[in-house]
Amino acid sequence: MDYFKDYILNEEPKIYPDSYLRNKRLMDLVKTHKDPMKFLFAVITQMNRGKLNLKRIGAASTREVAALWNDFNDNKINMSMVESVLQERRETIKGWVNPQKKKVIQTKGMKPYHVMMIAKNPRQFGMQQKTILNRLEIDFDAMDSPDPEADAKKHLADLKSGVRDIDRSVEVLAMKRGWYRVYGGEWCEISGVKSLSDRELTQILELMQENEMISYGGREMKELELQVYIPPKKNDRYQSVDVKPDGRLQQFEIQNLLSGKRRGFKQTEIGRTMAMFREEVNEKVYADSGLGKWFGKGGKGGTTKGGWDRYDTTGKKIGKCGDAKPGEGTPKCLSKAKADKLRRQGGKKAIANAVKRKKAQDPVRDKPGTGNKPVNVSNRIDKDPKKKGIQDSVMKSFNEYLEEKNVPTNPSLWSQAKSKAKAKFDVYPSAYANAWASKWYKSQGGSWRKEESVDCGCNDMTEEVTIMENGEKKNVKLNDPIRTSEVPSKKFKVYVRNEKGKVVVVRFGDPNMEIKRDDPKRRKSFRARHNCDNPGPKTKARYWSCYQWRGGDKKVDN
Repeated sequence: MDYFKDYILNEEPKIYPDSYLRNKRLMDLVKTHKDPMKFLFAVITQMNRGKLNLKRIGAASTREVAALWNDFNDNKINMSMVESVLQERRETIKGWVNPQKKKVIQTKGMKPYHVMMIAKNPRQFGMQQKTILNRLEIDFDAMDSPDPEADAKKHLADLKSGVRDIDRSVEVLAMKRGWYRVYGGEWCEISGVKSLSDRELTQILELMQENEMISYGGREMKELELQVYIPPKKNDRYQSVDVKPDGRLQQFEIQNLLSGKRRGFKQTEIGRTMAMFREEVNEKVYADSGLGKWFGKGGKGGTTKGGWDRYDTTGKKIGKCGDAKPGEGTPKCLSKAKADKLRRQGGKKAIANAVKRKKAQDPVRDKPGTGNKPVNVSNRIDKDPKKKGIQDSVMKSFNEYLEEKNVPTNPSLWSQAKSKAKAKFDVYPSAYANAWASKWYKSQGGSWRKEESVDCGCNDMTEEVTIMENGEKKNVKLNDPIRTSEVPSKKFKVYVRNEKGKVVVVRFGDPNMEIKRDDPKRRKSFRARHNCDNPGPKTKARYWSCYQWRGGDKKVDN
């Protein structure tokens, strides 16, 4: 840098090598550009993409090409220009993305280079060092090297140390194993060994978005360049890798992909109107449901009045829970109590870390029909797993809200909604499956009523019918458990209708055990062990065992 300063101030002889004058691509850039800053950025872009190879790399090469420009142009490059370009280069986000394995390897700054990441840690890319050496030996042998093995080892050492920053044949080894070479930021680049479909490109962009390599929703992106590496054929004497452009995507195309649409989608005026109408209807239906009230109570996007909100990887609040837009990725929802607790412990960064943990452990958003299963990631802050933290208090209030305050007025329709949710989602119960069930239930005419007593969600509506039992007519009440000694191993029986409408008897309960549901701890323990939040169909014994262990004032015959 001192040499460059002397060159600028004292007009010393050139500080760049003579090979720069013979570099046709570099000299073309000098002649075609009139703006010195655009020239510097063009040089760095060409170097990053492997299209411009210079004798020296890094900050030194930037200062050398600046000196070259000054020798051929009156509009000189000064020190502040070079430093601003170098600063932007240091902040460049780049790395590798594997959409099949949902893995991202990224770095910020000039080093390590893409090929340097592979050379220093080949196992991370699913290969061994021997694989790289074999590839390099083939390349040097094609160049008639007298000792390909020795040259390959030296070349690999140069790649590890950063003396050499480009080797496309080594990068192809990683690409053939499902990796894509990427640059993040406003001007992005994705390179691989094949052209990408919209679905594949969306998967890569979603991973880049979740790892903050690009802005959320592509709002700050200006352009995305796609490239294809053409590996050499076996009979190719020179074993060279060609890089061909595979198209450019503008901002609206990137945003289309991240929102689940095809890249060339353009919405018509009537389409925009209908989308707004559907969104308004869905919000009204969802807001009136039990879960909609729980997740959405409070101001829109605000936690000052309660409710659950979605957060992104910067710790920023982006909306209400359950309102995630297509292409947003795995959502992370926090209650007001949880968000406040995190803020007290670590501010906005603590919330961001909680979101990143969720996305790291559950990178793929749950989509019906895809077969992927959501991963439940604990929100617990306490490091000691024996401590309960605020998790229990938050979930307790959530369950109390559902069980004590919101009861479906049409239990059979609500049961049907839950059955559809079980078929639609891989994991049930879950917050998003229940939210969907609430929306469907409301759309079919169902509503909710408030009830202070705790209930298991079981249908205790009785109905008197006449059935044939042991050859005799008998009047019985449906959905009304009664004490019986007909079967010594069962304490209760209850008559219910099965899915076909036939009245059947369900026997349950151990005659040697007491139902101590009036003890809150025992009731909570029993219902947790038997998953009473999801008791199953009422033709099964577990359903009615959970019913007997419900809360409330109604007595149970022991």
